[in-house]
Amino acid sequence: MVKVWIPFLDPEKHYIVANLYYSFMTTVLGIIEIALDCMILYPIVYFIFRINMLKYVLQNPEEFVEDKRMQSKEYKFHELMVKCISEHQSIIRTIQDFNNMMKHYLLFDFSLHALQISGVFFFIAKNMLNSNNFLNYVYALSLLIQLFILYWYGQKLLDENESISNAIYMSKWYCEDIKSQRLILLLMQRSQKPLGLMIGPIGIVQLEKFLMILKTVYTIFTVYSNM
Repeated sequence: MVKVWIPFLDPEKHYIVANLYYSFMTTVLGIIEIALDCMILYPIVYFIFRINMLKYVLQNPEEFVEDKRMQSKEYKFHELMVKCISEHQSIIRTIQDFNNMMKHYLLFDFSLHALQISGVFFFIAKNMLNSNNFLNYVYALSLLIQLFILYWYGQKLLDENESISNAIYMSKWYCEDIKSQRLILLLMQRSQKPLGLMIGPIGIVQLEKFLMILKTVYTIFTVYSNM
């Protein structure tokens, strides 16, 4: 059992109050941590939604070309492609603005989770025969799942942006005029550049970085064990 400081009370004499206080503080900290993760997760879901909407338009342009008598089909398709490029650029700018605000926080979150998970596994390793270790295993597993969900959505954001080219390829782009095809090519080229949330100077939020955290945890755990 981890010792907790309780103001004005002796935990040895007031065991029930001490456990209630410990449970309350753990719940509060857990809620704060979940809220902070949601603060990052919700924007990622929003970006994925906007990219999926853009992909649907690119894959089914005939559904979004308005029937205007005074305009040719080529002109209407070209106008739609201009709007799609503008939307994609808007998504890119929004993600860049978000990165400028949150990249340092994501770097702090990356480092904190590595230290936190390694500390839990170190505590488990030092108390293998402790009957309370089951709760420590549950806590460690919850940290890994929580972290995996965040980085999985980061990977999905990368994949969705790269799959814009596939959505365009599945449309009848070859039936359009040369001018529109050049716009399509421009959009395809831009979608191949990685687009995601930045972890400071480390890189983009993706499953590769989740594995990097696990490697960092193993390194920190090894250092702790040799101390």
